[in-house]
Amino acid sequence: MQGKGGFIASSLTNYGRNRAVDEILKAITTPDTPLAPSSQVVTVTTSTGQKLTGVLRNEDNFNLELQSEDGRYHFLTRSDVKDVHYTEHSLMPRDYATRLSPKELNDIVSFLIVSSRNPRPEKVGSR
Repeated sequence: MQGKGGFIASSLTNYGRNRAVDEILKAITTPDTPLAPSSQVVTVTTSTGQKLTGVLRNEDNFNLELQSEDGRYHFLTRSDVKDVHYTEHSLMPRDYATRLSPKELNDIVSFLIVSSRNPRPEKVGSR
């Protein structure tokens, strides 16, 4: 948010600007409904036995691009891939509805809405 954070997810700077409270709450408590293809977690096993887990960024009949949680991109040719396991979830935790109290969830939703009203400009490349 506001140019700070990791590499794997989208910026949340303007996330709450044009979204309803219920929509934001649903995205937090049921992040895989619906699961965006650009968020799907995959585990790739290479022909040498190396396992890579991350978000599938691009895929075709010849190549596969995976971004691991550390932000690194892995460009693999299909001939170097032994197996691809597609999950039905994103990297976002799926237990926030039970792990967080209603007040904590309300605080997060409120923060996203209020922060998006007057966001500071994001610095390019500061992530």
